[in-house]
Amino acid sequence: MASYRYNYKFFENLPEDMYSAYLRKFYKEIMGKRLSLDKPKALSEKIQWLKLYDNTPLKTQLTDKLGVREYCAKNLPEIKFAKVYTCGNSFEELNFDLCPEEFVVKCNHACREHVIVKEKAHFIENSDFQKVHWNRLLAQNYAFNSYFELQYKDIQRKIFVEEYIPNTELQPGYFEYRVNCFNGEPKYIELFIQDKVVFYDIEWNRMPIEYKYHQALEEDKVQKPKNPEKMIEYARKLSKDFRFVRVDMYEHNDDVYLSEMTFSPFSGFIQFKDPEYDEKFGKMLTL
Repeated sequence: MASYRYNYKFFENLPEDMYSAYLRKFYKEIMGKRLSLDKPKALSEKIQWLKLYDNTPLKTQLTDKLGVREYCAKNLPEIKFAKVYTCGNSFEELNFDLCPEEFVVKCNHACREHVIVKEKAHFIENSDFQKVHWNRLLAQNYAFNSYFELQYKDIQRKIFVEEYIPNTELQPGYFEYRVNCFNGEPKYIELFIQDKVVFYDIEWNRMPIEYKYHQALEEDKVQKPKNPEKMIEYARKLSKDFRFVRVDMYEHNDDVYLSEMTFSPFSGFIQFKDPEYDEKFGKMLTL
């Protein structure tokens, strides 16, 4: 997947009627099989179809890490978010005087692009490097840096600094409950710590599923949520208008926080150790 990023300018300028042809090419290279967009069956195929043909302004708003906050403030005010300290159109517009010692820097239009800062002074000392990195990221439309995830295309790109929340004592850092919803109904949950994952059904029974390129989470590292019913309820409400979405959440002080809404996990190139699950989950998704 990394080699694709070097062709960003080519894909940014590619005519829209060519997207499907290149997506078929990538799917064949990554998944090792032919992509059917006319009669998609597997989950990985159906998400490719959704990427191309199922984009709406609402989906773009909820993909936007700032826009989703505005939506939830009106439609699901019970769910929490990490506090935003400062926001801007460029790195230079951020006001770090408003930030505490620890914080997280993010862009609202990209995936897996964040920095956890534990020492503000050290971060500011390296601000020249940070400025180049973040402004370069802001200049790119993530839709063309991620195999045509077109829900990112019309996001008004911003950089922001939010509260750092170490959301579990067991495993500080990147820890999420990811609820996969099909046609508005939660079907299974991924408990994700760093690059390790374990699958559960919505009754929180462990499922015998593994990703091809992620390690399974050890049993002693599993931490079930304190408010599982609340998570499922929130995921159901947030997913009601969509064919497929993964609602990513975490807990802090007994409250449920929304991390983000993910409409095409792994850009749809979902690889299970047992490919049968690609077909099985595909049957759950009605286009």
